[in-house]
Amino acid sequence: MGHQGQEPGSFADLDRKARSIPQEERTYAQPWPQPIRDGHWTDGNGTHWHIRGGAGLPRVVLRRLLKRPDLRVLHAYGPHPAEVSDAEREALLERVERYFAGEASPHSEFWLAEFRDDDRHVMLVIEEAC
Repeated sequence: MGHQGQEPGSFADLDRKARSIPQEERTYAQPWPQPIRDGHWTDGNGTHWHIRGGAGLPRVVLRRLLKRPDLRVLHAYGPHPAEVSDAEREALLERVERYFAGEASPHSEFWLAEFRDDDRHVMLVIEEAC
């Protein structure tokens, strides 16, 4: 019996195809930013934010923060964390509340922390993972 070739679409074919992509065109997976774990964040304007009080935000502190009219909210989910608008903020906070009430998808996780910049502005950072 003669040696038969690999079936089209086999792992060997896929491997050969991937290796044939020029180095400069290859994409590499990057870990998603995690400001809470890192303890700091630099926003798009170059402002440096630092965690205040560590990871894990007591509900009483969260309630106090949410009353601040100048509160900024950063949603860290995916490769590009972004500040959320007022409308997005309400929807995000509703999902966080459902999570802490035990009503969210079993694959969802949220971490919250308070961050401050050098001028003492306040940002609530919400990291989401699934």
